[in-house]
Amino acid sequence: MSSDELTPKQQAIVGKWLLDRAENFDEYMKGIGINAIKRAIGNRIKPTVVISRGGSCPQLQLWKVSVKSTFKNEDWEFGIGERTKRNTIDGRCFLTTVTWDGDVLVEKQEVCNEDPNAVPSTIRRSVNDDGELVAECLVGDVVAKRFFKRVD
Repeated sequence: MSSDELTPKQQAIVGKWLLDRAENFDEYMKGIGINAIKRAIGNRIKPTVVISRGGSCPQLQLWKVSVKSTFKNEDWEFGIGERTKRNTIDGRCFLTTVTWDGDVLVEKQEVCNEDPNAVPSTIRRSVNDDGELVAECLVGDVVAKRFFKRVD
């Protein structure tokens, strides 16, 4: 399969999604070092996430993730398999690589020099059999899941 061909399950990730519910997300936020005030906000907001292909430069086969909420907004572009510097919506800085593991889009964070105390994590995104986008957030032995419903 060439880099621009996706399986139906991979293609299903593309779209507009609204957070429906979460499991163990507060423990995940604790694990990555988010303070109590930001955790309270993070547990209350229901962000809209738009995942698209093309980004600002379609010929480079970039992907774009836009997160919109009443608290903060974030836009992030990446190429599959490319390591990029990224500032997360909660203000941490990482070197991030996104790859496919079968039909799962895997975001692996590594510490960058600008933020050596940030705690890296891995986020695995896929569409389940119920048509929900599931973001599985892993740090240490903590696993959280966020479930999103398609809104487009």
